[in-house]
Amino acid sequence: MKTVRTYVNDFLNLELFEFGDDYLTPSDLMVAILILIVTRFVWFGIRRVTTKTSLGQRIQADPGRRNAVLQLFKYIIYTIAIIAILNSLDVDTSLLITSTAALFVGIGLALQSTFMDVASGIIILFEGTIEVGDVIQIQSIGLEGKVKTIGLRSSIVETPDSVSIIVPNSKMTTSHVVNLSFNDKETRYVITVGVAYGSDVTKVKEVLLACALSNEKVLKTPAPTVRFSDFGTSSLDFELLVWSHQSFLIEDVKSALRFEIEKRFRTARIEIPFPQRDIHIKSGLERLQRGD
Repeated sequence: MKTVRTYVNDFLNLELFEFGDDYLTPSDLMVAILILIVTRFVWFGIRRVTTKTSLGQRIQADPGRRNAVLQLFKYIIYTIAIIAILNSLDVDTSLLITSTAALFVGIGLALQSTFMDVASGIIILFEGTIEVGDVIQIQSIGLEGKVKTIGLRSSIVETPDSVSIIVPNSKMTTSHVVNLSFNDKETRYVITVGVAYGSDVTKVKEVLLACALSNEKVLKTPAPTVRFSDFGTSSLDFELLVWSHQSFLIEDVKSALRFEIEKRFRTARIEIPFPQRDIHIKSGLERLQRGD
């Protein structure tokens, strides 16, 4: 007489359909389902642990970076799970891995730039030198803007004109990039202005400082300063040095300061000269008279 255990064993070893050189049984399906369940728990655990580590805390404030890193972990975990399921079904994964590797080599040769972009994206995501919200300057392509998203292949940079530029990640790892938000501190900016010779330089300094202090986007600490930079060809050259957190819209701040400087210079009767050249013209008659 068959026992319950015998019925269970018969059910688990029931040959459902042929799979390669073997047959797929309910026990194989249960093992595959169990691997998927364990994978889900492992993935959930990694998400929990990652948020408590230094890396997780560093990427928490960056949703785009956090999602990309987690997606990368997810791909790795589920790839391992698929290989484990195939092994449980007695599928020869060595041939599959070899053929896949050869396929990736071929694809890599054809899509070198794409793979370089993906590798650069991984470097950016883990290195953390560029994050969402940072204001950057990519000097090789003359681009300045705020990073909106960071993906595995490309990133989106928004210019001050509200134009979104899709930038391959390799441009940000192989080019000279200035991150104006990297240290999360204020940044110093310089506005140059020239005044006519004979102007009261002390008064010029006072007016420039007053212009800086009147702008709410200019920090009071560190305090703005004025530098007498040079004796120019047509002017006395000064530099107004100001500190601000407005790195993304700093050109608007500079423009407002220039408007204010021009207005206060006119009120104080301080002249901003234009370049002057003295041209001496000698007529042909004069040269003939002198015998030139």
